[in-house]
Amino acid sequence: MEGHPVFVYGTLRKGGCRFGIPTLIGVQFEGVELKGFDLLSIDGSFPGLVEGKGTVKGEIHVFKDFSELDRIEGYDESLNDGLYLRKKVTVSTPEGEMEASTYVFNENPDTARARYRVIETGNWFDESAPRARAAR
Repeated sequence: MEGHPVFVYGTLRKGGCRFGIPTLIGVQFEGVELKGFDLLSIDGSFPGLVEGKGTVKGEIHVFKDFSELDRIEGYDESLNDGLYLRKKVTVSTPEGEMEASTYVFNENPDTARARYRVIETGNWFDESAPRARAAR
């Protein structure tokens, strides 16, 4: 599949309110894990990924380009600044490890963990299930 593999862990996942944005080519893998990161609930509204000791659950989606994702995530490549930063990570898929891009919350991980609640399961849908269904 041509395009850019991206580890998605929140609103862009299948069933999330932003799934199916125009630059999505397709879903490559479900049941993907990213180790060495913690998933935060940012004021109960959206997820944030920070380096840590946990495992985050998600999917690999393939996108034509990063333009729409960067807009959604508040990332400006020219400034390398914004609400999130785009980063390369290694994830575990049902077929083995692979490299993908993902969006990491742009705040010091220790500060972010003190400020926001860690989702211990590493699964945004455990946090957002009632809201995700209501948004449909």
